[in-house]
Amino acid sequence: MTGTLPVQFVFDELHRAGIRYALLRGFDELFHGSDDLEIDLLVHPDDVAKLNNCLAPKGFVETPAWGHAPHRFLLAFRRDFGHWLKLDVVADLRYGRPIRKYQVDLREQCLEGRRFDGIYQLSQEHEFLTLLLHCLLDKGRFDDKHKKQLCFLLQNIQRGAQSADVLRELVVSHMHPAVDWELIVKTVETDDWDQLLKKEQALRRQFGRKSPVRNLARSWKARFMLRMRPVLFGLFRHGVSVALLAPDGAGKSTLAGSLVRDKKLRARLIYMGTNPEARTVGLPLLTTMNDLEKRIRKQERRKTVAGRLVRATNFVLTLLDHWYRCLVAKYNLVRGRFVVFDRFVYDAWIQKRNKTPWKRLRRFLFDAPCPTPDLVILLDAPGVLLFERKGEHSVEWIEQQRAGYHQLKQLLPQMRVVDASRTAVQVRAEVISLIWQIYDRKSRGSGS
Repeated sequence: MTGTLPVQFVFDELHRAGIRYALLRGFDELFHGSDDLEIDLLVHPDDVAKLNNCLAPKGFVETPAWGHAPHRFLLAFRRDFGHWLKLDVVADLRYGRPIRKYQVDLREQCLEGRRFDGIYQLSQEHEFLTLLLHCLLDKGRFDDKHKKQLCFLLQNIQRGAQSADVLRELVVSHMHPAVDWELIVKTVETDDWDQLLKKEQALRRQFGRKSPVRNLARSWKARFMLRMRPVLFGLFRHGVSVALLAPDGAGKSTLAGSLVRDKKLRARLIYMGTNPEARTVGLPLLTTMNDLEKRIRKQERRKTVAGRLVRATNFVLTLLDHWYRCLVAKYNLVRGRFVVFDRFVYDAWIQKRNKTPWKRLRRFLFDAPCPTPDLVILLDAPGVLLFERKGEHSVEWIEQQRAGYHQLKQLLPQMRVVDASRTAVQVRAEVISLIWQIYDRKSRGSGS
């Protein structure tokens, strides 16, 4: 093995724990530590539980894989790189799409014949066969990187007569007569992969005839579990809610947008402020009523009967809209999703309180339906810096806001203060790391 492996710490943990594993594919991709990375591993079934235990201290969390058997997914956020690391672990070699129902009895051979070069990899013969089946049965196509790897492997294998005989026997045992050895060699030599793809259906029928009852049972079970995923999330794995608080200029909207765009979080953004133009979900009629109230205010008709009626109607709609957004948030949490609140009712808590009965009732009506966030992020930076960024209000006013937010720490034990004077990338990395710690604790508490 040449070069530095950014994820070597993962394999070091597996070696220390004595995990019997082999990398299925993508060895060259392990050297690129700057992007989100997915590692496909074959692990002996007796070592899967041990795998989870040894990687948990490294921040790996097993995410729900209902309906995706035999796959198990372990996910960690690498704060040092600012990217995700995903382990796709299988204890059996199964193929098919969308359901992995065709089993190939190669697990023991693959683990016994694995080779070691800093990490355990499949032998070249087993890697070629499993990659070929993956392309044909799982993907239904040959990507350029897979074509290149298949060509590379076959050229190396054919240099040794014994290796070529081993691969030929594997092809005959697991793919013949639907696909024969000569066709595979011809495909690689001529770079005409379509002739292999034409054999996909014949190969599926061949695998289907081997264990029809078992294949049908796997298919039914997987489809049932996929349909039950919403119920299972509601019972065992609720999502994580995050409220973002910050004075103007701290980069709250930028952070919220980056969390929503993150492909692993896939967070739902719910704006909880009062600006109707910034709403992400809400009642459409509220915008119309807001516009109508603005026109009445400009015409100085607020104290007329019509003006009072519009104001009362607008308040009721605003309250209903707020409750609706809270319900949408709770629905997404029950579905196991991440929810990001851009602003929250806590913003109103730092304002000067009016203790009239009406004000107290109004605050109660807006606070009551809100789900308590699992995490509250306060983006904090000196008032001078925030004023330079936004150019609004004054430094003194911003400092008063900051002081008010910091006082909330006494009321919100789940609040974490994040230094917003750093780059957006650094802030994002710290916030995602905090979110993932909360998700880890919740998932272990659920026992799923």
